[in-house]
Amino acid sequence: MLTADAEGLRRAVWAGPSHRGHYEVWYLTLCDPTSGRRAWLRHTVHTPPGATGPDGDPGHAALWAFTFEAPGADGVPPGTAAVDRYPLESFAPRPDGVALGPATFGPRSAVGRCGTGAQAVAWDLALEPAGPGPDAFRHVPPVLYAIRLAGSRVSTPSLALRATGTITVGEGGAGATVWRLEGAAAEHGHVLGRRHADRWAWAHVHAFEGAPPWATFEGVSARVRRFGRLLAPASPFLLRTARRTVMVSCTRRLWRPTSAFELGRWTLELEGPSGPLDPALAAQAGPTPDAQGAAPADGEPVRVRVEVTAPPARFLSVEYADPDGGPVFCNHAEHADATVEVHVRRGGAWALDERLEARGTVAFEIGERGARDPRPPRRFDLAASRRLG
Repeated sequence: MLTADAEGLRRAVWAGPSHRGHYEVWYLTLCDPTSGRRAWLRHTVHTPPGATGPDGDPGHAALWAFTFEAPGADGVPPGTAAVDRYPLESFAPRPDGVALGPATFGPRSAVGRCGTGAQAVAWDLALEPAGPGPDAFRHVPPVLYAIRLAGSRVSTPSLALRATGTITVGEGGAGATVWRLEGAAAEHGHVLGRRHADRWAWAHVHAFEGAPPWATFEGVSARVRRFGRLLAPASPFLLRTARRTVMVSCTRRLWRPTSAFELGRWTLELEGPSGPLDPALAAQAGPTPDAQGAAPADGEPVRVRVEVTAPPARFLSVEYADPDGGPVFCNHAEHADATVEVHVRRGGAWALDERLEARGTVAFEIGERGARDPRPPRRFDLAASRRLG
């Protein structure tokens, strides 16, 4: 559901140290098309179901910071990776965001630091909406989480932001590199739950070529195991172009898209109704007639096809853990590509109405359980986390 209630989607669900068997994440992904640099910043809370987890951990909060330079000749985007773990008392929810150790994160700013030495990252960013109107998207209806069909809840409190400020990589004065950002594309997500999905694909388009700065695709396709069977993927998504909005977020439509994914590729297809742009966005976009001079109609049937791709060399493999300690692996890329096609009915047949492309401006991940995929050349293991406080 597209909503103006960004504050509600941002608000912490974790109720304090007595709230067990829970994980929660507030994240920011950032894309600077000019320099080719990218960043992925996470603020997390993690509590096991019992008093302690398998490793004796009673629960913790953590800052995660990953940077990605432009891919080199070998296709690998070099960068840094760091996780700092803090006691639960270091985390404090706020009405407009969260505070965790040296970091604060809210609708208009993100400030913090993580890691040490060459892996250190410090950020000081001002955030502004990329366009007017509602900009928050709730992927999964709360009822699915309440009845335990979904083990996680996903939302995007800010679909399209512009970030201005600095990210400093490394420590030691001359040994540090300062990224100076002016209106870099960014988005803010919020994920929480009892257990990660068994398999998932997720993508966010920061910038389509030649499109308004608020045009985006945001979606996830998740498979969960219930009653001993791996269920078909539920695939909520939002596509916002200069002509229309196409959205899947209500329970009866979550399983309608056809979705297939593996490391390096995700395809998603759907036939269904489209919706209008928010009036403020439509006014900013101006008239967008098709080749026949017609504007899109509210509820017009469309066929949408999305393809997201990235070679395995562009992924960073990060070890996660469920609240019960079970391992999960998240393969995350920040230089992925996407192609989106929207077809409409003309003369009784489907005809291409819009084609949007994003080259290297897509955040993309594939999550999995079981054996870790050996192909991503960059890895981060939880054992490498620093324990502070």
